[in-house]
Amino acid sequence: AIAPAGGHSRRLVDYPMSLLIAGGLLAFQQLSGVNAIMMYTTDICAQAGVENAELSTLGVMMAMVLLTALACMLVESAGRRSLMQVAGILMCSSHVGLSYYMAAQERGWWAPSWLALAALSTYIVGFATGMGPVPWLILAEIFPTEVVGVASALATAIMW
Repeated sequence: AIAPAGGHSRRLVDYPMSLLIAGGLLAFQQLSGVNAIMMYTTDICAQAGVENAELSTLGVMMAMVLLTALACMLVESAGRRSLMQVAGILMCSSHVGLSYYMAAQERGWWAPSWLALAALSTYIVGFATGMGPVPWLILAEIFPTEVVGVASALATAIMW
């Protein structure tokens, strides 16, 4: 944490740089499209021709939990920055792939179902291993203990 002059403070506003970093990371997390992807996973799977789209969605959710647990183990060895960078690349490429698939489906172009499923899987791997858990870890690290509870509560309130 970047401490104000004179040591630690119990006021959250005394840490403007930490607030900016935390707010930016959590804004990127929400603006990454996670809610749209998660809400429409069943529809994406059904459109791609998956026989039991609801069961596939359950599999996606389970994979997300397992990959988040993996990320928690990798964060110290792989590093926060590299996990976030790889996650950004994976999520961006999956958005491009999924966007092409949807546009191609609508226009009658070549749009193999594996493209939608690969894009969905790539997004889940990227989000669950980087953009999902890492911002929360960083939030807990950039504020001193005196204000980290208030900062986390404020971040949660703003995000939802």
